[in-house]
Amino acid sequence: MACLIGVPGSSQAAVTAYPTADLDVRYGSTYATGTVAFYGRSVEARVAYRSVDPLDCRFVVVQALDSLGHQIDAGSYGTTPGVCGASTSWHIRDVPADVPGGAASVRVVLNSSSKTDGAERVLASQRVFP
Repeated sequence: MACLIGVPGSSQAAVTAYPTADLDVRYGSTYATGTVAFYGRSVEARVAYRSVDPLDCRFVVVQALDSLGHQIDAGSYGTTPGVCGASTSWHIRDVPADVPGGAASVRVVLNSSSKTDGAERVLASQRVFP
C-alpha cells in the first residue's frame, strides 16, 4: 500500500494572486469605472459605464499595452457594447497580452457613438498600471 505524505490536497493548493488596479474615466456626466486584472498573458476588466443621452451612446475599449505604452498587437483589445441614455456594466474577458510578462499597462478609453450621424469619437482615456 502506497501512501503520499506532504502532498497538498486540492483544497490546500496555492492560489496565485494577480495584480489589479482601479479605473475611473470621466467625461462630463458620463463615466467608466471598475477594475482591471493583469494575468500572465491577458488582462480583463469589469466596467460600469453611463450615457445620459439616448442619442449619444457610450462604449469602453480596453487595450493591452507593452512597456513602451504601445498596444501589444492589433488584436490586443476588448470592447463593451454601447449604452444609450442608461447605465450598465460589462465584463471584458481575455484581452490578449501575449508577450513575456503580459501587459505592462492598459489604456481604458471612454468613447461616444452618435445615433444621429453615426460618428464615433474618443472622449477620455486613462492608462492603468498593475
